[in-house]
Amino acid sequence: MKSLPGRSQLGLDELDAIRNLPGENYLVDLELAEIDARFHYKLSSHWGGYVALSGLWYGGGFLDGTIERFHDTFGFGSFGRPAVARNQINTIIDLKSAQSVEVNASSGTGLLDPTFGVRYSAVAVPEEWNLILEVAVKAALGGQRHFLPTGRTDYGVQVTLQRFLKQQALYLSASGVYHRGSPEFPQTDAQIVPTLVLGYERRMSSTTHLLVQGYVSPTVFSRKETDLHELLATKYQLSVGLYHRVGRGIFSFAVTENLQNFNNTPDIGFQLGLAYSEALLPLAK
Repeated sequence: MKSLPGRSQLGLDELDAIRNLPGENYLVDLELAEIDARFHYKLSSHWGGYVALSGLWYGGGFLDGTIERFHDTFGFGSFGRPAVARNQINTIIDLKSAQSVEVNASSGTGLLDPTFGVRYSAVAVPEEWNLILEVAVKAALGGQRHFLPTGRTDYGVQVTLQRFLKQQALYLSASGVYHRGSPEFPQTDAQIVPTLVLGYERRMSSTTHLLVQGYVSPTVFSRKETDLHELLATKYQLSVGLYHRVGRGIFSFAVTENLQNFNNTPDIGFQLGLAYSEALLPLAK
């Protein structure tokens, strides 16, 4: 994409130029917005269960200009963004395992497969340490759809160690997901995908907490799909956010940025959340 002059609409000439580049090449330019609704139920002092229902929208979006200004402000590279028009869906895949082209494609929406989980907490009311075990399954109920569910059931397990201090908390989570592969890009085989998450939380006030979370996970690709280093490289991401409590509700906001190997994960992500629990006691006035 660096060889294309200026910002322009992708056409046949640009597509031919990309296809004629040596080796493998790819472009995935779109925005995704996901909404999750989670319902938790406490089965006992140590056990709980939950179900997560999700919907997805994908399209050209509106954040391309904001992301470019963010990169310019902090001295990050443009990663070929000025070569294509803003706020469009453009995907060009020219890998040894897959070839496809979608230029200025239409946006879409749909429901994702539901996730069911069970959670066990070693300490009912933790004061210093806690260990949490979680098992979940993403049930393939809706079949395979473009940019939406893979049509295959995935399974996961996660272990989290928590350490609570007076004004701070630390946690370390290790998880493994048995991903049964994807029939479309990214086309992948069934495999176990491990993930490591390190988190830090600090109480800023009686109602507001700061959260910092680091995420490390290997790629789902192998040499069978591609020889490109960036698609085979490990993913590193950092999230920084706040959550604020109002009565029995919690509002949260976080920003996620890629730290390394910038072309194997989304440039930037935003999270907005609202939680309500009867277990939260009213704050003292």
